[in-house]
Amino acid sequence: MLTEGVAAPQVHLVVALPGEAEPIIAHYDLVASGGRFPLFVGSDVFLTVSGVGKVAAAGATAYLAALKSPGEIWINVGLAGHGSAPFGTALLAHRVTDGETGRNQYPMHTTTPPCQTAHVITLARPSTQYQEAAFDMEASAFFETALRFSTVERIAVLKVISDNPFESIAEINRARAGALCESLLPVLDAEIARLRALDSGPPAPDLDPFLARWHFTVTEQHQLRALLVRHRALAGAPIGCADFQSAKNGSHLLRQLRERVAALPLLGLD
Repeated sequence: MLTEGVAAPQVHLVVALPGEAEPIIAHYDLVASGGRFPLFVGSDVFLTVSGVGKVAAAGATAYLAALKSPGEIWINVGLAGHGSAPFGTALLAHRVTDGETGRNQYPMHTTTPPCQTAHVITLARPSTQYQEAAFDMEASAFFETALRFSTVERIAVLKVISDNPFESIAEINRARAGALCESLLPVLDAEIARLRALDSGPPAPDLDPFLARWHFTVTEQHQLRALLVRHRALAGAPIGCADFQSAKNGSHLLRQLRERVAALPLLGLD
């Protein structure tokens, strides 16, 4: 449990393995705090070491949320394989797919991210059947769970490439994982700064007209808010209900809005 006098965190980090976590813990001067999952606390950062796999990632994310901290920023940090990205490349997810269910989640980068973005596929076990996507074992469960506690534009999946067709997965050990995550720290700093800056930017669009006209689940409300924020950031103007007269329900509205946003030019990304 948290002790008196520990500053309320603004950032929640979920990391699978101790080797991945060690350079992050040192960088942010975090202190071990015990608990069901290994927990490390700083003045404005919480980190928990989840263990490997989707069940572990979901449990650790929910556990961290149960501490009742007011922070809304959530980042899953760790290693991933890729079919072509070079060893040590930092990647932020723009799409997260559960490899077992096929379910997709779409992180929203409403401002320019500090590194390349990629499709991340979460697998049940390690694989060397590489694709033009990043492979991990936690991101989909982390992302889906974090959506219960924050809004989609404040949730990120940040990976560093540890293996590919030219760098064997068999070479990964604790020391190598630590070195890779240490190399990721400047990007992690920049991503935290980017997400924090969202609160100092223009206020989120008013959702009331949309919520009054269509029914949305809690998850769909998060998606709606993020899509409206992203549309305004890319188009330079808000969009209103009048643009979606043909939408029969909330899900249909989200599909139409997602298509509108996808057609807009990205913020200087390759």
